[in-house]
Amino acid sequence: WEASSRVCTRTVRYPDSQVNCLAISDDKLFLAAGGNPHVRVFDVAHTQTSAPVAEFSHAGNATACGFCRDRSWLFSSSEDGTVKIWDLRAPPRCKTTFSCTDGKGDAVACHSACLRRGGDEIVSGDDSGRVRVW
Repeated sequence: WEASSRVCTRTVRYPDSQVNCLAISDDKLFLAAGGNPHVRVFDVAHTQTSAPVAEFSHAGNATACGFCRDRSWLFSSSEDGTVKIWDLRAPPRCKTTFSCTDGKGDAVACHSACLRRGGDEIVSGDDSGRVRVW
């Protein structure tokens, strides 16, 4: 949407799932959209196609996603109990997986995640009521 004119300037299709979360890169060139069970990255500046340029998978609904400042990696969280860091230079390679667990070690759904302002830590919130800094 162009906020000032209230005109929809482009539509990107995510046909096989609802969309749970969205993030746009700092340079406004790429959009990440998370659904069930994928996070897909779209080039919104250079192409009118709705085909994703990258796709990353979880075992459940993706609940949050975001780009690092230089766009070299993307993070995502999921109801599968993980927070993952994906290498955007070599998709679909997962660089790191963090597991959200309750006090007994059982996986719990991760419902939110964000990148700390400095870009060096990810903060997540989960079903167990824990906020974690990774």
